Amino acid sequence: MEQQIIEVKALNMQFMDVNIHSLTPIIFNKFSRKSLELMLKTQTLTKAEIKLLKAKPRVWNEESKVEDATDKLHMTEDNVIGFPIIGIAASISCDAPNMGLFKKDVNSAMKFYNQDLSMDGEIIAVFEYNNKDIHLRVDRVRLSNGSTSATARYMLMKWSTTLKIGFDANILSAESVINLINNAGTHIGIGSWRPYVERGSGKPGIFGQYAVVNKPI
Repeated sequence: MEQQIIEVKALNMQFMDVNIHSLTPIIFNKFSRKSLELMLKTQTLTKAEIKLLKAKPRVWNEESKVEDATDKLHMTEDNVIGFPIIGIAASISCDAPNMGLFKKDVNSAMKFYNQDLSMDGEIIAVFEYNNKDIHLRVDRVRLSNGSTSATARYMLMKWSTTLKIGFDANILSAESVINLINNAGTHIGIGSWRPYVERGSGKPGIFGQYAVVNKPI
């Protein structure tokens, strides 16, 4: 019986810095500290106590709006606005099936991100921006129980950041990575009211879109 020779290519990881900038404003909607505290608190209360807690009148003035919106920002240790690396990576991986890189399921997406494409650097991608481009907005949102409520969030009109991308050159070319990021920036986006959201995770919009540029803006 003739023996078969299996050739395995050596791992060919390449790295590059990719500068992206905003196409549309981003709305920040981090799971806030207050929401986490309320969730933990309700775990120790009875149904009647939870009902009373939720029925408590809400303080809603300019000061509370600023506090509410600030609590939803992603901030670095140096008090600079940014966005979680994992969130940007999820945006890019989410659009990869549309380019035929793998079938559309969670396991394939995680394999693609963990093995074929990676991002290095801080937990938070630091944004470059002008303070005059930060705006406070109050929106009506629908809650999980079907009711509506008002929420305050910050919107950043223009931003840019540099991503440190690693990719397996046996599977992806540098040009393919750039194309993948550009497609994800248009079709998926980041933040609240972005073009694509999973069913039951909010409503889609036109915010949080981005594209690759040669240098930060």
